[in-house]
Amino acid sequence: MIYYRKSQAHRTGALDSQGCRYMKKLIVGLFAALLTMAGLAAVPSPQASAACPYTGCVDTTTVLNGPTQGFRGDRLRFAVGVTAGDSIGTPRGSVRFKFVKADGPKRGTKFFFNKRLKNGVASKTINANFLINKGKGSGIWRVKVVYLKVKDSKWTRSTAKSTVKVYNRKG
Repeated sequence: MIYYRKSQAHRTGALDSQGCRYMKKLIVGLFAALLTMAGLAAVPSPQASAACPYTGCVDTTTVLNGPTQGFRGDRLRFAVGVTAGDSIGTPRGSVRFKFVKADGPKRGTKFFFNKRLKNGVASKTINANFLINKGKGSGIWRVKVVYLKVKDSKWTRSTAKSTVKVYNRKG
């Protein structure tokens, strides 16, 4: 009978346990591949990058253009544009103009106007006399415009702010 001298690795059993560990991984991998090919196991996949089918997932940007000051008798015109980045289509819905008196004895006086968007644009012309009469004098008004989306649409709500000073005309 011929005896072979075992190396230190065989005597401690280190080589056997490592070889067994690799064999287990190989068998588990093959088993998983068979289940996947048979359609019995789910494979994780990345999210779809198609157009947004959900509500409120396309960001919008609201831009408010208008005067920063006006005098009694002036007509103050505020124009609003609503755009959506990286999307096809124009946001539909309406915008709400909110005017709030920022100073003076009637601080906090507020009123609203709603306007529908046409091709992503809306405008509101307001007489400075109306602001002076509502606020009981000249002063600072804060203007906030909020884009209100159509129910269950893909657009998100956005806002824009501005300030306008209204003066009494002397003379």
